[in-house]
Amino acid sequence: MHFAEWCDRFFNTSGYFARLLVRVGERGHPGWFVPYINLEKQASRVEDYSNALIMLQTWEYAEATFRATHPREADDQIKARIEARLARREVMEAMTVRLPTSVRSVGLRYGGGHRAHGV
Repeated sequence: MHFAEWCDRFFNTSGYFARLLVRVGERGHPGWFVPYINLEKQASRVEDYSNALIMLQTWEYAEATFRATHPREADDQIKARIEARLARREVMEAMTVRLPTSVRSVGLRYGGGHRAHGV
């Protein structure tokens, strides 16, 4: 049983939390993030200043990240998260723009997201 269903039972809410969970997870992203996904699809340029650039993530790195941040989730839930995240790369692949990046040397030496490295 999912946590949302337990909340519905405990608070006697007739499925409110279960419905909310579905709404939050629509299209694999929280509702507040969906407008950003739509903006990416229309963009001619995307600038991202982050240490975890989604467009460069491999399946393995995304899996390690989600397993570390959601350790109690089932394999199918982790897989759905990875697929939703990596689907965003399709937007960039469809663009005919360059994506200049810089990678810290430690990332090249140790390759993040591998179990042998404790990630």
